[in-house]
Amino acid sequence: MNNRRHLLMFAVVLLPAGVAAQGVQNKDISFLFGATATGNHAIAAGAATVYGYTAPCASFRYGYQLTRVSFTSVWLDAGIGTFVTDAWGEGSLPGSTLNDIQAYTAGARFMVPVNSRVSLYGALGAGGGDFRHAYVSAGAEPHLASYSTWHGVFEFGGGMDYRIRQRISIRTEVRDFVSGRGLSGSAGRHHILPFAGVSFHF
Repeated sequence: MNNRRHLLMFAVVLLPAGVAAQGVQNKDISFLFGATATGNHAIAAGAATVYGYTAPCASFRYGYQLTRVSFTSVWLDAGIGTFVTDAWGEGSLPGSTLNDIQAYTAGARFMVPVNSRVSLYGALGAGGGDFRHAYVSAGAEPHLASYSTWHGVFEFGGGMDYRIRQRISIRTEVRDFVSGRGLSGSAGRHHILPFAGVSFHF
């Protein structure tokens, strides 16, 4: 899995240079970072409680403007990778769970300019991701553990883009990644991730 992440990061670093060399417009690529937290929740039909955690998150996204409808521009919005990392959780039993997330999605972004510098946007998409399922091991001394599982993902959210220069903007957003119940430290299906970072426009 680490090799896949390294390849994605390598592609993200090289993409802006390649796009700039071609002189293509109406594209952007964003590097966004944040932190997320969860509360305690029960697992294994109440046999154990997994305590909440706080962990860093990151999102790398590519956008391509498809069309403009009235005052709204419609973009292809591709999540090159959205990650929650080092999300270790402990609980009421010995052991620990890893609650990392790796999600890959694509969908639409709708951008509405407020003025020459500020745009508000909403986005939605779907894809898949690698999540963690917590469980209680069987045996004489039960303990907490987790395993990796792939699951479908639906995402939606919104944010603000503030253009500081022609090709650079500051972007803040919140997205909700909806997946299987009880995965990666969530008691339900929702993983709400806040982000802030920089976006390059080409």
